Amino acid sequence: MDEVFDVIVVGAGPGGAQCARELSKKGWRVALIEKNKEIGEPNFSTAGTTDYLLKEFNLPQSVVGTSWDKVSIISSFNEYNWKFDKVRGYVLKFDELKKFLTKEALDNGCQVYSGSAVKGPLLENGKVVGVEFEDSAKDGLRGKIIVDASGALAVIASKIGLRKQVLAYPAEGLEYIMNNVNFPLKNTLYTYLGRKYVPHGYGWIFPMGEHTAKVGIAIYEAEKYKKDNKSMLDMLKEFIEKLPWLKGATYDELHGGSIYVTGGIKNYVHDNVLAVGDAGAQINPLAGEGIRHAMRAGNMAAENIDKALKDNDLSKLKSYEKEWKKYTGIKWKLSEIIEQLIYHRLNDKQQDRFLYYCRNFSSQDVFDIMFEYKFRIFFKALKPISPLSLIRSFKT
Repeated sequence: MDEVFDVIVVGAGPGGAQCARELSKKGWRVALIEKNKEIGEPNFSTAGTTDYLLKEFNLPQSVVGTSWDKVSIISSFNEYNWKFDKVRGYVLKFDELKKFLTKEALDNGCQVYSGSAVKGPLLENGKVVGVEFEDSAKDGLRGKIIVDASGALAVIASKIGLRKQVLAYPAEGLEYIMNNVNFPLKNTLYTYLGRKYVPHGYGWIFPMGEHTAKVGIAIYEAEKYKKDNKSMLDMLKEFIEKLPWLKGATYDELHGGSIYVTGGIKNYVHDNVLAVGDAGAQINPLAGEGIRHAMRAGNMAAENIDKALKDNDLSKLKSYEKEWKKYTGIKWKLSEIIEQLIYHRLNDKQQDRFLYYCRNFSSQDVFDIMFEYKFRIFFKALKPISPLSLIRSFKT
């Protein structure tokens, strides 16, 4: 307890590990705390991302499961496909990504504490001066700045009033790693829309190798919308049974979890505490993409922590919050509106009509909507359609 770190990062997910990686590279004394004994766990994420992520964060090929160059969206009635003329992204090995980032931080001099669950902040005179562990046999750690990257529970941020403990009804997801999969189309991101497959959410089949895939479902506001109070596992198995081309595939690992898909929180900084990743609900609402955004948030946090430490001025941490809000902007608000429309407002027939209007989008248009949230493209495509005909098409 006598040792004081410059920064304590709670959680070795993509956001926390990336933040620790950058800060330790800059020479600061950093502690990275992970509650799981094995770095890389839990291994749950669709982990589909863009082609430029590897270069942006200097990641090795060892974190890649496979590449993708096609997108297929299947409604309850039709299938819509887009093909790119080059690799447009990857499906990552989520556990290997976290292991790599943590090892880089460790190699930079960061102290890593695995198997150490944090229960909350260490307070002195109302100020956060470190973290306390759940295990009473362990001493806490003291630090000048605390980064809460502990996931949806936000064990620090939610206990100091930086964010609510419960933000909303969480989204729930569950996936199998499946082997012996015979893909109709190779290197394709498959997404399934419609209550025929998954109520108030979507299903996915993302390739991880020649005959290996991540197969899962996600339900937004799951507590409200779970079908007949069935378990997520029962619903996942029902989803798999509806897809003939998965017949004969074998089950391997099962992963699951809950996240808040709210588009963010009101504030990300309080005094010397910053929220990063799932702790700050930094997941885009449209398709629940989080890895790329968490890593960017980790970088933003590290840059502003570096400035604050150099100048001994904690007020400079607020720039992280400003940068993040500028990064999300109106695009994330529109993502939330469209997410509510697609998953909660439209029935299966209406969802198919929605996709029908998108059928003539170029593959680049689809990429820009899915990953860059350029919704102007979508509205431009609908411009020739009269508002009246659009309203009629969405009538039940």
